[in-house]
Amino acid sequence: MKRLLLLFLRGVWYLGATVLVLCATAVTLGQYYFPYLGGHQDESLAVVVGKLPFGVEVDGLAAQWTGLAPTLYARSLRLYASEDPQLTILSAGRTELRIDLLRSLLSFGPRLRRIAADDVQLAFVEDADGRWRIAGTAGAGRVSNPDAIIDAFLAIEEIALRRTRLV
Repeated sequence: MKRLLLLFLRGVWYLGATVLVLCATAVTLGQYYFPYLGGHQDESLAVVVGKLPFGVEVDGLAAQWTGLAPTLYARSLRLYASEDPQLTILSAGRTELRIDLLRSLLSFGPRLRRIAADDVQLAFVEDADGRWRIAGTAGAGRVSNPDAIIDAFLAIEEIALRRTRLV
């Protein structure tokens, strides 16, 4: 029985060491290759736009990874309605998106820790019945899920919008 317990503990030890080495390898590779993401701006945006219900335009994209915090920096970010590219939903001069690595790995999808944006403009439109809504979002003919939007924003630890204008 004692021998079986020792074999089990040794297996757990080897498994833990293997997982630790694989995590360290992933972080090291991420730290090395993540800064090159800015050089592949068009391909990166194509992947992002394919998963979002609105269009995204960026004049410049840079990436940095320090510690366990990969960060994307976007210059002149513009979110626009997919059905009407002339309709700007949100624009920002400089945007920082910090990815929460641990929560992203546990949920098998990207999770943000921090969003910081400067010179933000958020567009609103008034419906025929006098209600205001964010431009490009669901109107009278379409159904939106406000709970999903609220949950997505509540999952972000910090949101900082500096010099914000509602237009």
